Amino acid sequence: MVQKLCYAHLSRHVKKASKALKRLRTLAGRQVRDLSRNLERVGQLGVYEKPLRLMARIVKQGRKSKEKVYSLSLPEESCIGKGKVDKRKQYELSSKVSLATLPGSQVVFGVEHFTNEPHDSKILSMALALLGRQFGRNLVAC
Repeated sequence: MVQKLCYAHLSRHVKKASKALKRLRTLAGRQVRDLSRNLERVGQLGVYEKPLRLMARIVKQGRKSKEKVYSLSLPEESCIGKGKVDKRKQYELSSKVSLATLPGSQVVFGVEHFTNEPHDSKILSMALALLGRQFGRNLVAC
């Protein structure tokens, strides 16, 4: 995260950048704690519990955290590596979806959304298991 700040690419500014980042995290943590205290006092903590948990998760996440939050509007999004050479297009923020159709048909029989990041080789077996549960049959890939 320190390398992303505007002046952190120069070695003499790394210390300054880390200090600024630490200050921002401290202020954000104080805001989250203060909000939760005030909402609890008023009796509205249950209404805002989900956004407060999301904000606390964002404040606590580090550079190598596994379950990072990339978007406030869609917190289930994940970073998917695309394997491109161009640095600007190496990653995309999205989630994987599996669509099941019959060969030669454009009718969709099953849709599954993956919140975690399964490997592409595992998705086919998961989609077949979903279709098997829906139709009551044991399906096998050809």
